[in-house]
Amino acid sequence: MLCAKCGKKEAITKGLCRDCYLEKVELDLPKRIELDRCECGAIYHRGSWGIEIDSILRDVLERKLRRAEFSAKVKKYSLTEKKGRLLAEVEIEVKVPEIHASKVVKKELELAFRRRLCTKCIRKRGGYYEAKVQLRGIGIDEAKEILTRFAEEVSKVEEAKGGADLYFVSKSAAKKLASELKRRGFMVKRSAKLVGMKKGKRLFREIYSIKAP
Repeated sequence: MLCAKCGKKEAITKGLCRDCYLEKVELDLPKRIELDRCECGAIYHRGSWGIEIDSILRDVLERKLRRAEFSAKVKKYSLTEKKGRLLAEVEIEVKVPEIHASKVVKKELELAFRRRLCTKCIRKRGGYYEAKVQLRGIGIDEAKEILTRFAEEVSKVEEAKGGADLYFVSKSAAKKLASELKRRGFMVKRSAKLVGMKKGKRLFREIYSIKAP
């Protein structure tokens, strides 16, 4: 039986040939995708904040494209700004298992970002901290270099005799700095201070005392 649409090739499913069936497969993508983005650059997606726009955009598109009759995967995309609008040119590979065929579809859509503070920035503005790093005997240039690298993690800096105290919004960032300096010969001492209870669990703030060699 010939294809009901083109009448040239043999029909393989639903009265259509492979090419005509592929042609009728359409991607239901919105022309505009809105995401929450913080002033620090972090993007909110699926319950958490991240900075990897590549993986976030791919996941958003592929979740919107999820269909029973075919699978879709983002092959590549490019971002361009036109008249103040951020546009994404996307190439999507569509596979149709029913006819063992695939095709590449090109789409253009707009990315719009709503302004929203991430959890870390909210904590920084409120002076929140999970760990304190007491730096002593460190040079001004080295101190500036540390502050530059960990600027997103530090909620407050206080001058202290012989150095400075850095207040970190996350324990992991403070631990990372302490480990780096220890490998460079600095003396590192760690302690913890009980600051309260939450859901029956004790909460501790970590304190790192770090001295230059």
